[in-house]
Amino acid sequence: MNDFDKIFYTIVGRKLRELRNKKNFTLTEVAERLEVTSKTIQRYETGERKIDIPVLSKLLEIYHVGYYGFIEEVQREQYSKNTLMVKENSDTYTVSDHYYINDETLKVAEEVYNSPE
Repeated sequence: MNDFDKIFYTIVGRKLRELRNKKNFTLTEVAERLEVTSKTIQRYETGERKIDIPVLSKLLEIYHVGYYGFIEEVQREQYSKNTLMVKENSDTYTVSDHYYINDETLKVAEEVYNSPE
């Protein structure tokens, strides 16, 4: 998983755990309904494992939550975080949740980010 995916799936997992707890479901109950193991549900909830769209849709159906609204909420949270991530050995950098293509653009972006005046 790349850094972007790790953040995304960690947020998805935390929100899924919150929904499960809100509905007072155990890991076992949810796992049985999805026909997977409790460990799989736990890995989804920790962001340790990517969750396929059909599985996510089924989970959200169990929790009575709309798919698109859920994804919008996850993306909003992901993009609202003010993070600085630089990926080494790559031409793609993330600075303050925006993507920049090359080193020169990254340098300018960092200067603007560090000196907002």
